[in-house]
Amino acid sequence: MTKKEIRSQINKAVYQFAEKMGYSISDDGDGGSVTLWKTDDDTADNTIDYHRSYHEAVCLNWASAETKADTEAINVFAANQQKMFNI
Repeated sequence: MTKKEIRSQINKAVYQFAEKMGYSISDDGDGGSVTLWKTDDDTADNTIDYHRSYHEAVCLNWASAETKADTEAINVFAANQQKMFNI
């Protein structure tokens, strides 16, 4: 697998993981990141941004405790995927 294919595979796995957690995925088309949000949440403060190249999720400092925990879970999952592919 090429590095690009590996990164794509990791991103697909992260998207599936986030969807299982109840998140929807919005791709603004810039290629750098996607936004994750729960459809039952009515505030943008609880969204998560996932960076495709760095395989890192971030949220606002004032996001809910649940969003912060979900962000950490996504980061742990992504790190495990990176270890699996040795990148």
